[in-house]
Amino acid sequence: MLVLATVFLAVCVPYSHGSICCTPDQFEAFFIFDDANVFIDANAGTAYSYINSTAQVSYDYTRRVSYLDVSSVELTPLVPQPIVTQYKIINDYVKGIQYQFSDVHCDKTNIGTTMQQLCIPDNAIQLTNGFIGKNQTQVVTYQYTYPGSPYTYTTTINPKACLPVAQIYLSGDVVPDSGTMNSMLVSDISLGIKDTSVFIPPKICLNDKSSRIEKLQLNRVMSRLHKLTRYF
Repeated sequence: MLVLATVFLAVCVPYSHGSICCTPDQFEAFFIFDDANVFIDANAGTAYSYINSTAQVSYDYTRRVSYLDVSSVELTPLVPQPIVTQYKIINDYVKGIQYQFSDVHCDKTNIGTTMQQLCIPDNAIQLTNGFIGKNQTQVVTYQYTYPGSPYTYTTTINPKACLPVAQIYLSGDVVPDSGTMNSMLVSDISLGIKDTSVFIPPKICLNDKSSRIEKLQLNRVMSRLHKLTRYF
């Protein structure tokens, strides 16, 4: 399925059945991510969190690896000031390891899944078919769900090469008026991988000496962004 994004969006979600189209096996692109969460508790209090992130993404299905260079800001009344983080991610599906690192630390976790192609499932409903931009680039928007996921995806692609343009996915909550909305936008897409060295973990990942506070701050944001980036 396409979960490339509402902004990878407009792209895809891993899907094991038939598909309308799948993204190219190798590409690089610039992503903009938005993640908004609202929770209303039993005492009529409201908590929310908003994360805005940008990422330079390298996706290589041929090598079963992906790379993201992320800058992120989180706003929430639960903390006194915005949380700003910069970090990089390497998902090595051959070794089954995800590396999350900055200049001062590296965390390694098991991915726990295989890399799947990013595709629009064949059960998707076409919503629109039109053109955007000065060059009148064709775009098609689909909506779909897939088994086991609480989300409804709305994804826009360039059908010529199944390139992602944008994506939004929503999830409600058992608590009324609570829920999550995620979106992605994709730009500057180019086919192929210009620099494969981005897939090589840095030396710091061999000996992580970062502080617990630094890790906790990074992991706070990473846990929220994981659902947006897990398929890259």
